[in-house]
This record gives sequence, C-alpha cells and structure tokens, in this order.
Amino acid sequence: MPTRLDATDDLLDGRSIAAREASTLSADVVDVAGCPVVVRATGEVDGRSAPVLAAALRTGCAAAGPPRPLVVDLTGLRFFSAAGVNLLVAARRRCDARQVPLLLVATHRAVLRSLRAAGVGALFDVRPSLTEAITSVGNTAP
Repeated sequence: MPTRLDATDDLLDGRSIAAREASTLSADVVDVAGCPVVVRATGEVDGRSAPVLAAALRTGCAAAGPPRPLVVDLTGLRFFSAAGVNLLVAARRRCDARQVPLLLVATHRAVLRSLRAAGVGALFDVRPSLTEAITSVGNTAP
C-alpha cells in the first residue's frame, strides 16, 4: 500500500516541495525616473509560483503611469502556464484602467504559444527585446 505524504513530509534538499516550487520564479521591478517601469521575470510561471509574478505586476502597474509605460520582460522564462496568461490579462486590465501602456518582451516559445493558445495574443504589444520595447515608447520623462 502506498504511503501518503503530507506537506510536512514532502521535502527535497531540506526544503518543502512547495517552497522549492515557489523559488522557481523570481520577478523584479525596475523603476527609474523618466524610464518605463520594467518587470523582469526569470524561471517558471505555474500555479504555485504565480503569486510571485502577480505581486511584481501589481507593483509595476502602480509605479507606472501616463506617460510611463509598464514593460514586462518575459525573456528569462522557461515555462509559462495558463496562470501566467491570466496574470498578464489582469495586468492589461489594470494598465488600461490607469491609461498606462503595457508592452511585453517575449521570445520563448512557451510564452508565445501560451498567449496564442489562450487567444489573447492580440491584447499585447509583444517585442523581441527589452531594448526594442523601451525604444518603441520613446522618452517618457514629464
């Protein structure tokens, strides 16, 4: 008969599996006056790690404001689930409500395919590099 493991027994390298899964994603917000606000995500976005990206997107959207856009750099992602797509759609709504331009930077097939499969690709201005995204919005200094 299989042994049932609970969350306290579920360890890998001395950390719970849940803690290890959450640590598969890092997200940073770069906010420099006169420049677009950049949220940079690295790792994997799934149901367990999504709160990390959600917090960064909320912070980034709050920091951005007309004419300063929010640029979400997803080039460091290896995996992007429907949870990530839902977060981007929510960020799109928040940005639209504040009249903040939102651009995505994505090149990885996992991200691009997830956006297309969900039928939301047309909601986003997707650029192949952070440089191109920032250049496309020009100088945002007041």
